[in-house]
Amino acid sequence: MGRKAVIFGITLLFFGGVAQADNKFTARQQKAVTEKHFLPASATRDPSDLDPLYGVWEFTYTIETTYKEKYTLVTLWQEEDGSCYVLGEAENGDLLLATYDTHDHEYNLLHRQPDVLDFLFYVFNITGDTATGTLYVFSREGGNSLADVTFTGKKIQDIDQPDTSKKCPASLLLIDDQEALDLLREFRDKKLMKTEMGQILVKLYYKYAPAICKTLENKPQLKEKCKKTLRLLKPVIEIMLFK
Repeated sequence: MGRKAVIFGITLLFFGGVAQADNKFTARQQKAVTEKHFLPASATRDPSDLDPLYGVWEFTYTIETTYKEKYTLVTLWQEEDGSCYVLGEAENGDLLLATYDTHDHEYNLLHRQPDVLDFLFYVFNITGDTATGTLYVFSREGGNSLADVTFTGKKIQDIDQPDTSKKCPASLLLIDDQEALDLLREFRDKKLMKTEMGQILVKLYYKYAPAICKTLENKPQLKEKCKKTLRLLKPVIEIMLFK
């Protein structure tokens, strides 16, 4: 990969923090993706936002009687537009689809219940290994809300997260500067994704990010120069973001 291509990739790092997902998933999991219209349009485009979701969870809620749902969230899926989701299964094999809503700053989890033709839709925050929020029960026929109750969740088992850092140039270069990385992500979500040209740049980033990372890992001097360039751009990004 030529130097010009790498420099082009570094330019795209204005909206850093994105990674290609592990697209190895089953046909059954693909069905869950078709239901993503129930999730917010502002699903994160940064796989690292989903890190707190990975694991085995126990969600507890009460609707006449108390229910305990055991959920396993393990597979990262990324759409062509960059939207990121975690796929998983309930204890009975029902399909799950979860994401992070960058607009409302909360997590969402959708549980398909094909046997009863209902959806369980969780909206929640995560602190450590604890989730708290609201469960909405929707009818698949018409999308009517049947109930909404508070729930609590507890992560009972950790699961190794997919290694996305090697496919994200921004994360690779700014691994020791979380503040700068967060700034790039904010610029991506609040500025670039609001324009047609910005969305084109985001798609190009998804396409070339793995190859750029591979080149940077093989060329330490170039990697260091790119890291310094990104940090020099930080004040410019702040002006563009907050003006």
